[in-house]
Amino acid sequence: MASSKRNEQSERLGIFFTAIFISSLSVISTFRLGHVFHTTAIFEDGHSMMYSSLVTSTAISRKPRILLGINCIYPYSKPEGKRRRMVRQSYLQFHRNINKGNNRTQQNNNRICSIPELAASSLSSPSPKDPNDCRIVYTFIFPNRRESTKPADITSMLLGNKSTADDSDERDVVHFKVSRITDSMEHFMVWMKFANRVQDDIHDGSLGNRFDYVAFASAEALIYPISFWNDNQIFHQYQSSVFAGMKDVGTSGNCQMKFCLNYHFLCLSQDLARFFSTHDGAGKFRAQPMNSFHPHVWNRVAVYQNESGTQVSWLEIEGVNSYANPPEEVMPKWDKYISSIGSDSDTWMDEDFPHSIVTSYKGDPRILVGIFCTNLNQLEKKRREMLRHTYLTTYTETDTKYRICSLQNLLAKTIEAENCQFAYTFVVGGNSSAPTEQIDTDDIQSIAISHHNIPRAEPDVLYLNIKENMNEGKSETWFRYATLIIEHELYFDYVAKMDTDTILFPHYFFVYDMAKWPRHPENVRIYGGEYNVKQDGTNRSDFLLGASYFNGPLYWMSPDIARFITTKCNRTALRTSAEDMTIGNYINSFPYTINRYQLTRRSYAHPFKEIPAFRKRFARYQRRFIQYNHH
Repeated sequence: MASSKRNEQSERLGIFFTAIFISSLSVISTFRLGHVFHTTAIFEDGHSMMYSSLVTSTAISRKPRILLGINCIYPYSKPEGKRRRMVRQSYLQFHRNINKGNNRTQQNNNRICSIPELAASSLSSPSPKDPNDCRIVYTFIFPNRRESTKPADITSMLLGNKSTADDSDERDVVHFKVSRITDSMEHFMVWMKFANRVQDDIHDGSLGNRFDYVAFASAEALIYPISFWNDNQIFHQYQSSVFAGMKDVGTSGNCQMKFCLNYHFLCLSQDLARFFSTHDGAGKFRAQPMNSFHPHVWNRVAVYQNESGTQVSWLEIEGVNSYANPPEEVMPKWDKYISSIGSDSDTWMDEDFPHSIVTSYKGDPRILVGIFCTNLNQLEKKRREMLRHTYLTTYTETDTKYRICSLQNLLAKTIEAENCQFAYTFVVGGNSSAPTEQIDTDDIQSIAISHHNIPRAEPDVLYLNIKENMNEGKSETWFRYATLIIEHELYFDYVAKMDTDTILFPHYFFVYDMAKWPRHPENVRIYGGEYNVKQDGTNRSDFLLGASYFNGPLYWMSPDIARFITTKCNRTALRTSAEDMTIGNYINSFPYTINRYQLTRRSYAHPFKEIPAFRKRFARYQRRFIQYNHH
């Protein structure tokens, strides 16, 4: 008898999964064609329920609104802090940058606001804005075992007060007390309950209409706004009883069905979200093992359909992607997306951007590199001498011996410009009684000191007419000098700053980095180097404009950017105590989209402050380079 019962249960379960598989094939066509599909669900008491899903739309006179919770599983870790900054400076900032792009972005003025920003927009005086302009209202979710945002605090948040967290300076955060920090399903359910309370708190309309959808996203999800708004019909016309998200196909461990939605982005209509927040549903729907995210969701949807008699529409969301990569690798993807919706020719420049005759190196771009050092002691002089006998002379025994050359030799015309791809000069502050920066001039002679006025001047050293410093204007002065060189003397596609404790591996740099960069006239709005994404919730990150900048050991930019940061940007307001972050702030204030290029790790090594260690590491590279040339 027991065996017969088990066989009957197995047969029913098999029928269920077969139905799910068949229905999943119809689901895929439903997204585009609106076909009805059927699924049979078998319950504990043995009865079955046949339900069909068909998109049903309700015409409303306004655009639907979304309440979004962005889940942070380890909110106090450095990677999560960096990821939040990336999210805040990418799609959450998209509407703020619409005036910087082209007409296509201007046509998608759908605001994204945090909960405090929503309150501020409706309570601002003398003329409050329409809170319904906030199409998405978001908050980050901080799960922990110690505290939770209390019901009384929701009203406080809606009035724009600070987050309840004492150990964070982030205002767009709510704290949830959970039993399992890493349980995304528990976070999802707690968020549904919180969203339900928020809906109740805005019943008077002072913060706009109620939310039509409640969404739950991981911090790894990246929303591409134009596709998100334009390609999802549910955001044009409200559809009741919708469960939408990112498709998860054939994930054997978490989803035994052929179609399900993963937890990186889920979106529920308001009625379904309210049901989720008030009903458990566990144990009523026999599907997969209960140790994964998806069966919990299926349980509640099945119960909802059974109890309400309402059909649920399962939809795949367009315009959302998820990346488990570090934030440093996500930002280039966002930059690429932004560039794809803009015009490649959009850039800031004067009506007539002057430059010298354009010269390329065998069709490849050319770069002018300032190697920063000082003239204060003998150790620095020894370091310069070491560099002259390591990577700066890599090609002297080859057929392209002038591929790396000094700027001074080019200016003296002892080398033809088209034979030199990498022009360098050592950069030092040469006047101890001068200011720390010198940029408000168009006169090259006033920025640089003649070698005739420097005792024992080294021929490949640029002596700036400034007091030696690291973070108080030396970089700005160098980039001003470089732009004047490009305008009046020699053309370069890029200008770079580099430290003396950075080892460059030239062959790798030319092949894996520079070969990918555009050259004139496509070399506009470009900024490159090694990514540094600052963590949110720290005092230092408050100085950073934008999500990231490039580290000081080696970074480069196109001439239009170099010209902008030394002539037009508000340097006083953007300056920090760190040179590389300051330059990042300048560039992040640029009024058009920046194209960022990641420096490949094999092209350099840093830091190598000891001369013997530097020589040893470069010698290892040199042996490989010689072997490569012989082959």
